[in-house]
Amino acid sequence: MTTWPMVKLGDVVQFIRGVTFSRNETSHIPQKNHLPILRAGNISQTLNLRDNIIFVPSQKVTASQYLCKNDILMCMSSGSALVVGKSALLHRNWQGSFGAFLACLRPTSDEILPIFLTHWLQSPYFRSWAQYSRGTGIKNIRVSDLKNLPIPLPPLAEQKRIAAILDQADTLRRQRSHALETLNTMGQAIFHEMFEEKTRNILPNNTHINSKQWPMVKLGDVVDIKTGKLDANASSPTGAFPFFTCSSTPLQIDNWAYDLDAVIVAGNGDLNVKHYNGKFNAYQRTYIITPKQNHVIKSLFLYYFMNSYVYKLRQQAIGGVIKYIKIGMLTNASIPLPPLAEQERFAKRIEKVEALQRTYESALKRQETLFNALRQQAFRGEL
Repeated sequence: MTTWPMVKLGDVVQFIRGVTFSRNETSHIPQKNHLPILRAGNISQTLNLRDNIIFVPSQKVTASQYLCKNDILMCMSSGSALVVGKSALLHRNWQGSFGAFLACLRPTSDEILPIFLTHWLQSPYFRSWAQYSRGTGIKNIRVSDLKNLPIPLPPLAEQKRIAAILDQADTLRRQRSHALETLNTMGQAIFHEMFEEKTRNILPNNTHINSKQWPMVKLGDVVDIKTGKLDANASSPTGAFPFFTCSSTPLQIDNWAYDLDAVIVAGNGDLNVKHYNGKFNAYQRTYIITPKQNHVIKSLFLYYFMNSYVYKLRQQAIGGVIKYIKIGMLTNASIPLPPLAEQERFAKRIEKVEALQRTYESALKRQETLFNALRQQAFRGEL
């Protein structure tokens, strides 16, 4: 067991709150005198500085809210206990800031290395503490609680040694994760290879209409669509069944209401699309789509079509701060109907990809378990 001294987190970092702004002040493309803003979705194993960026007027950002190299961003508020407390290090200079649901932890002491602190904040110790954050619907971490949180403070040489070992293990883990991300794009690539030319009139990057189109039907004529029934706070972290909300990542829940092979479309927010076959439950603003019993459309073809078509739904979405869609936007959508033989050939190719995905996911899960065990050893002083 380590005999390292413990200090309060607030003694070694400065806490900076994120930028507040209204939706009508944001842009999804760069604008003159605007700054890029990071949000919770940009925090994963590292900071994603490319995707899901919004831009706000630079006058909304104070001098201290400009991000600096070695700043640590943390999600302070979220509807999911699994998201609140997530953090990542800014490894390089970057001209931008961060939103109000995040906080910046800026090291102020030469006695702690930012990379060592980042590993500790991503360790099972801190993640377990963060999941007991306050709030029923929206989970929050209070800055006052964080400031008083005790953290270990080994000598700098030991911090460097621990960080180097964990960095090396983390690199291997991220390489595996990147390989899985690449594999996850193969399904959509196969869909476009087999069907894009014949669906180009309704999918992105329309350039011409193929003269040999398949029959076009309304989505409501070939599928059944229902909505979930539950509030978002019905989730349970220890639940045995997936609980689909408008988040791209499903939560867990103790009971199931549906046992289906279904395509699930988020009814508000970013309108993401998911496919699931089995027992699950769903939030009231999600749409559950299943093929009708006339067997003219397969779930896998439907899922990959909707994954491409969702861009059109985002264009049709209505509302102010949070955009949403109505069921008629789905039932009236035009969808091509390839022969069942083509859909089945597509499904067989996808099944091979999914089998490979499961192999990679299993390997990554084992690697995550080993990495977390290594982190626990590191912060017990056992490396």
